[in-house]
Amino acid sequence: YLDDLTEFSQMYSTRLTSANANDSNNQRTAFPLMYATQHDSPNAQLSPDEAVKVTLDYLACSTKNNFIFGINIESWCSSVQTFEYNEDGVTESSYHLLWKTLTGQGKTRVIMDAVTGEKTSVPVPPISSIPVTVPIVFSEMGCSKALFNRDNAVQPKYVRDWKQIPLVLKGGMMSDVVSGFVAYSYDGGGSAFRMMGGLERWDGKSVLPPLPDYENFRQQLSEASRISDDDNDGDVEDDKILKKSNNNYCHGAVEKLTEVWNLNLYSLSKMPSYFFTDYEDAQLQQPQYQKLSTAATANVANVDLVR
Repeated sequence: YLDDLTEFSQMYSTRLTSANANDSNNQRTAFPLMYATQHDSPNAQLSPDEAVKVTLDYLACSTKNNFIFGINIESWCSSVQTFEYNEDGVTESSYHLLWKTLTGQGKTRVIMDAVTGEKTSVPVPPISSIPVTVPIVFSEMGCSKALFNRDNAVQPKYVRDWKQIPLVLKGGMMSDVVSGFVAYSYDGGGSAFRMMGGLERWDGKSVLPPLPDYENFRQQLSEASRISDDDNDGDVEDDKILKKSNNNYCHGAVEKLTEVWNLNLYSLSKMPSYFFTDYEDAQLQQPQYQKLSTAATANVANVDLVR
């Protein structure tokens, strides 16, 4: 389906450019694409990190596409937790699990004997060994302030410390697969996520006063920037955006998608859009567009959902 969107983007861009060949202000190029998913799973068969990886594998398996993959992750909710462990110091943190899954590492699962209560660690193979070939960003990063430090003795409560920021910036533990983040949020999402105070609802113009949440955010950015500058040796990092996908991965990605979520796949011709103009509909009926890739749709209660 991503191939279909790319083809449509290029077709639409060509049409507009041709129609406005003498007006540089009205010309446009193919628009970039970004897919975002919640760090969550629709069923109990997959953990959130595994669901994210299966989705990414399917979207990224084509050789035609360069896009950005966003992950909305809102699970750093304690000043006590670390990259490796949650605040209990025992269970593995969601950030660490996600990093291991994205980098193709196996995990361990603790199984408790129902009779003796004895716990045993069992190795779990990775859900997928397909390498990451597109840039990943945390498209929403942050925890609800209503949950932050709620269950520990740390003060102040309900003020995020943003100590996860160094993990995803240059030189951080996750920077080998994560290219950046969007902090959630300047305004929006209700008071549980706002870094700014003042108006009950931002008017889009007024400068809002910073809350302690924002001051912590700025402090973490400042420290991460200083560390990055100190470590900069002039070398050019590998550009994750330039990594190429491999069509050989598509078969495995589609098989896994079908296996874990019981999805049916349909061609674009079976997915009519209410947003296409007559001209664009006619273009999509041409043979080259009928050969485009398949799109995933859910099978719910034996009803095939096209949209």
